[in-house]
Amino acid sequence: MEYILPDKLPAALGLQNAGIAASLASCRFLRTAVSRRILSALPPLPEELPQARVLLFAELTVKSPEQLSELCRVMTITMNHKSILTTTSGAVLREIASWCGDQALLLSLDKTRFPIFASLQVLDTASCELLALYEQKVRGLLFGVLPHAHRRRLELRLRQSDLCEPVAFAPDDPDEAFFLRYLALALEYCDAKG
Repeated sequence: MEYILPDKLPAALGLQNAGIAASLASCRFLRTAVSRRILSALPPLPEELPQARVLLFAELTVKSPEQLSELCRVMTITMNHKSILTTTSGAVLREIASWCGDQALLLSLDKTRFPIFASLQVLDTASCELLALYEQKVRGLLFGVLPHAHRRRLELRLRQSDLCEPVAFAPDDPDEAFFLRYLALALEYCDAKG
């Protein structure tokens, strides 16, 4: 229940009155029953996923809106590492470092081997404006790779402005596996950073 935005709690409980929902959620005697009610209304988690994906998606569904934004920025930077590494303008690199909020990430790009996408387009030229637009693409792909049940759980944590339309990879698209690898790397990086 701590993973649900307060304004999403009434809908999650099937109530119209936010005050009643807040009262139910704040009562320590009812907390377990309220949690069970919310979980019973959510679609069941898929059982056929490989264990690595289960762990990856479980970690993703408990991210706060701020953590999700940071994760998308890290993925955007790493996925577009080639265009950033070929940028020669110090001013542009400083702007990118400011945009992503992490100069150490930029400095680590040339020391890391990243997967190469087969067909997913990445940026040829890096700028803050282009990276910000690409971040929206990353967010859509992120929502697209999540199974419906995981996506519903994540949506309970996010404001409406943080949501986006899911963009799915085509069946058997090898880029989906590469995208999931970038997701795993970004989660690892963000968790290590604290």
